[in-house]
Amino acid sequence: MTLDTTSSPACLRITGDWTLANYASLKQHTASLAGQYDSTTRIELDQLGKLDTAGAALLVELLGTQRLAQLTETATHLPAANRALLKTVYC
Repeated sequence: MTLDTTSSPACLRITGDWTLANYASLKQHTASLAGQYDSTTRIELDQLGKLDTAGAALLVELLGTQRLAQLTETATHLPAANRALLKTVYC
């Protein structure tokens, strides 16, 4: 996951596997980003790898229910299985 603040608007790229095996490092990294992005920040899910319920819950925590709901509807490269899992978790 990277936050590109050189672009306008800033872009938060969600990358890699968001799974229980990576939860501790992802949680630490998401915590370090707190306050560094806002509602104008563009979110990219194109490079999201494997996703399980732990990772989906962390994404809900990171992005919020409303923002994640919007993203799951508009992200063209998000596989249907990931979309369904995210929707189940944020609902």
